[in-house]
Amino acid sequence: MPKRTLGEYWRALLISLRMTVRGEKPASLLAEAQHEPLLGWCRETLARVKAVEAAAAAAGLPLAGIVLHLDGRDQSLVQVLDVVRFHAAQEIPHVVRQATPYTRPAVQAANLNDRYAVLRFSQHEPLPAAVRAALEQLGAHLGALPAA
Repeated sequence: MPKRTLGEYWRALLISLRMTVRGEKPASLLAEAQHEPLLGWCRETLARVKAVEAAAAAAGLPLAGIVLHLDGRDQSLVQVLDVVRFHAAQEIPHVVRQATPYTRPAVQAANLNDRYAVLRFSQHEPLPAAVRAALEQLGAHLGALPAA
């Protein structure tokens, strides 16, 4: 990370003070407000990932030991849940703050891959019923991406 000079900090402070006095918001905050349904969906996604993990813990099931061959490679359930968590907690909010014309397609592409993997694991017969049900709920939620 490049070193910042004192002058750069002063400029940033002055810009933020001018924006505050004028009642303006940075573009990233405006983009977040515009995409609030999507960010709320991300928060709900995180809660559903935790529900899958809780169901597996209650069943005494090690998530790292559940492996399926997806997209030409072996993936464990813990890896898939970590990817879904990363997308919902970091990647999608970051893409939303950038507010480019590619925001929506980027979110849809990440979500499509996540949903496919989750649904494949939810169809895995040896899983306990509670874990499969939690995975099905997560998959259904991933299929209900908000329009805005």
